[in-house]
Amino acid sequence: MLVALTFVVIAFIVIFVHKNGWNYETDNPHAVLGCIATVLGLLQPIMALFRPGPDHPKRPIFNWLHLTVGNVAQLLAVVAIFYAKKLETSGLGDYFYAVMAVFVIVYLLFHLFFQVHTWTSERKKNNEVKMLDLASRGGNIAQPGVPEKNHVNQAVRQIFLGIYVIFVVAILIALYAMIGAA
Repeated sequence: MLVALTFVVIAFIVIFVHKNGWNYETDNPHAVLGCIATVLGLLQPIMALFRPGPDHPKRPIFNWLHLTVGNVAQLLAVVAIFYAKKLETSGLGDYFYAVMAVFVIVYLLFHLFFQVHTWTSERKKNNEVKMLDLASRGGNIAQPGVPEKNHVNQAVRQIFLGIYVIFVVAILIALYAMIGAA
């Protein structure tokens, strides 16, 4: 996260230096949305510094705020990228929208997969803990298959994360090529 944050700050500074400050002559909300997304992104690690402990009663409030701020920042950043195509100086073709649309759709599918997988894994884990507790009361402590299921869940997540990383790298290369050709 610190590396990502460093690159965001560097990019923010480079953009303002390249553009000689703020451009007041455009109605395009690209710059405003980008600035808001950047500020929200910078708030994330600051919020994390004040994160309450796992058992603190305010931890769920922090979790929801952190999740909301992060998702709003990401949403605004993606919307700002869509508005970038309309900038006079962008020179991006209409295929830019198609590449970004594919990125957003695949991102949402992977995000949904990981959320559902986490939710179902947590439900299964909670049920297995209850079963282990009941088994230990009856004298039968061994519960075959529980560690193996955790390894399988971890492997599935790692495989899908690897596929997602490959996809993101391919999209970034395509976007960089479009920007370079513009």
